[in-house]
Order: sequence, then structure tokens, then C-alpha cells
Amino acid sequence: MVILLVTNSKNDDEFYLRRLQPFTEKDAVIIVHSVERAKEFISSQLINDGNHIDLVITNYKFRFDQQNGHDLISWLSWKEEESYFRKSLQISSLPVILFHTDREDTDTDYLLGFDKVITSRDSSNDKRVQFIVRSAINSWMDSLLNDYDILNIDPRRPDPFAIGRWNNRCQILTMDYARRPFRFPFLVFQKDIDQAEEEIDIFLKTVNRISNSSRPKQEKLYHQLLRRYPQFMLGQSFDKYFYEHNFILHQNTKDNYEPDFIRRHKFYKFNKQANLLEIKLPKEEFIVRNNFHPKLSATIIGHLTQVKDYQEYFLEPNNKKTIISELNYLPVMSHSLLLGRSTERDDHLEILDKRMRQFGSSDIALITYDDLIQKRNLLLEQRKLFRIQSK
Repeated sequence: MVILLVTNSKNDDEFYLRRLQPFTEKDAVIIVHSVERAKEFISSQLINDGNHIDLVITNYKFRFDQQNGHDLISWLSWKEEESYFRKSLQISSLPVILFHTDREDTDTDYLLGFDKVITSRDSSNDKRVQFIVRSAINSWMDSLLNDYDILNIDPRRPDPFAIGRWNNRCQILTMDYARRPFRFPFLVFQKDIDQAEEEIDIFLKTVNRISNSSRPKQEKLYHQLLRRYPQFMLGQSFDKYFYEHNFILHQNTKDNYEPDFIRRHKFYKFNKQANLLEIKLPKEEFIVRNNFHPKLSATIIGHLTQVKDYQEYFLEPNNKKTIISELNYLPVMSHSLLLGRSTERDDHLEILDKRMRQFGSSDIALITYDDLIQKRNLLLEQRKLFRIQSK
């Protein structure tokens, strides 16, 4: 689930991200810290560029902004003629949840106009938070399906001649959609669920098969697997990958860096983010044990050195021109290593975190092959909130 989160300050971000963890991955949450910044995101990324998000969650009061949560929903309601996601959804219908944590505020007027409200009492109960978020999505889905009924359009097989059935009673869909209906990619049908479950099974079996084969150390085989099933590395956060692009080290030489994958964030025009993902093997040791001083394995140290070189390259101002020529923008780059299995990593998590800090590598994410499968399963469960039952 892709969420716009409008919080009071950066200090509060982790509090909200922990509570949203069952619904989304961290990179799929776009965080801003003012109503004005939220409006900027909605205007540029949704209305102008036609992108899609699932939900807005906002605080009511903001430390450095005189506008409040009501100003945001009032602004959305004034935009009743505007639309998002290929001009198909009314921007005023975007579901907005108020996450209100001020225990001293007893005024109930702030509740009005929001689709759902998470109170300070709710915020300490994870199950309650999850119920409220699901309820907001379910209400939005009910309205969407009601629009389909009003227009007599089958969401499975949209009718291209539905314009004669346009009705102003529609709360979610737009007239533009009625003119050119199409199947929404965020809606899920049973065949989509079956296909995703099959892909998860194939991916896991393929990783295990290659690991136990006579060619377990051929990284290119894992490259091929990820390119065949890109959703495992793109998830909800990224919309495109760049594979083995060449980044020149020095002018007038053939020396270059060639990272395996660079994943472009879905809202890169807004946040400039990208992630460099270097692929290693599933059978990698994280920690070498001895009696007193368990240490990072030599292979892990070598991988970290490689990624640190990439970090340095993307931070070097003299490389900006080359980076832009390859990616068409200058990203704020984060870095990840895909390697190993979760059991081996998690068995040494405490010492691994310590050694990563000591080597100045805490900002490099260590992702296992099991993590990819777990995230794919999580995404499938989240998308089931947008499931259309068979008639």
C-alpha cells in the first residue's frame, strides 16, 4: 500500500511507520511535515503526473505550519473538478485518515470531514490501528464498486462504450474514466492472487535449486531470476530498474563502475530517491564465529567495500553529469546488498549490527532472499484489501 504520511516532525516518523508496518514497506510511505508540502505532492504527483496512492494519513496540528488537517481535507474538497491516476479518480475522493495523538484535545469538531480517525487511545493498540486503516479502504472500495454499478461497468472487463451511462452520483470515478474505461491495476481478482502465489512458489524453488546445483556461485543466474520476476525487487516503492549501467570513473578512460541494479523510486520526481541493489549469493556467511571476537566474514567485508565505493562515486560532485546522463536525474541514492538467508543473518543480528556500525556501514541495508519473498507475500496480503470477488 502506498501512503502519503503527513506528520508533525521528523521525530515522529518512526512512531507512525511502526504502526503502519502491516500495510506497507517503509520506502512506500511518502513522508512530509506540513500541509503545504502535502498539497505540493498531491498537485504535482497525483493531479499533474497522474500517479496513484492508496491513502493519506495526517496529523491535525503541525509545529511549523499554521494550517491543520482540516485545511487539507477542505482543499481536497475544493478540488472537486480535479482527478488523479490517468484522470480516472476524483481527487476529492482520496481517503484521508486523521491520526490524532493529542490527549489533551477534547474538541470533537476536529473529527468532522475525515474518512476515519485514529485517536490517542487507538494509537497504542496495533490491532485497533489496523482495523481503522482496513475500514477506510473498505469504505472507499464500497463507493468505487457502487460507482461501477451506477455506470453498469464490469471492473473485470470495462466497457469502452460506457459514456452514455455517465451519472453525476458517482463519488469515485470520473467522466473521463467513463469515456475510456480500463482495468485498474490496483484492483485484485482471484486470477491475480493465483498468479502471485505461483510466482512466489517458483521464485523460492528456483533460489533453492540454483543454490544446491553445480553452479551455485553464478550471480548472473540470480540476475536473470530477478529480471524475470522484477516485482520481487521493485515491490510497492519502485517503478523501474536500471540494469548494469556503466558509470565512467575517469574521463578518456575505459574504467567504469557497473552496479547490478539501480531501482528508481515511484515518486522520484518528488523525492529524488533511488536505491542501488548489488546482488550476491544466497549461501553467504555473515559472521565468522570464534571464542571471543566474532567478526564479519571476509566475503561480506569485500561486498561492503564494493558498495562503499559506489556510495563515494554517487556523492562526488564531479560525477553528476555522468549520473544524469545514465539515469536522467540526479538521485538521492541509498544502497543495499542482496545476499544470504534470513535464518543465518537473524541468528547473528546483534553482533552483525555492531560490526556494521564499527565498519561505518550501518547505512547499507542487508537484504536476504527470504526478505524478498516475505515482502512479496506482504504485498499480496495488502492488495487483497482491493480484491473484487467473482460474481
